[in-house]
Amino acid sequence: MAKFRIVKNNNRKSTAYNKYFPQRKPEGVIDTDALAARLAGRTSAFSEGEIRGMLIDLSDLILELAFQGYSVKLKDLGIFWIAPKADGVYDVEDFDTSKIYTKLRCRATGDSSNKIIGVTRANGVGATWTEDENYNSPRTPEPEPEPEP
Repeated sequence: MAKFRIVKNNNRKSTAYNKYFPQRKPEGVIDTDALAARLAGRTSAFSEGEIRGMLIDLSDLILELAFQGYSVKLKDLGIFWIAPKADGVYDVEDFDTSKIYTKLRCRATGDSSNKIIGVTRANGVGATWTEDENYNSPRTPEPEPEPEP
């Protein structure tokens, strides 16, 4: 189950100033090795090492194809592509291609289209959330002072 914390927007320039929002509480990162170990534990005919190699090759291939201009679709997961980003200029003559940087993007597809991946919005479906118990929630009332004897 995914955990969240309630945080207050303290940005005075924001139209959402003083509003509270849920913020994901990350549980950590599952890297390629851990993913391979988990996948190998699921009645797979492949060893953990073989799966690790396949995942690394898959990641490399997705990036290679994306940098060639392709969009790469993984069934029921997402479509990966790159997007150029740069600061805007008022005069086209001032545009400098050396100032372009690249962002890898992903959009959910298939059965995953209800879930947020990359730059998509999920309309609140696809995950079960519970508030993280390890922080001072703004919803938790301050304890009442002990009455004096």
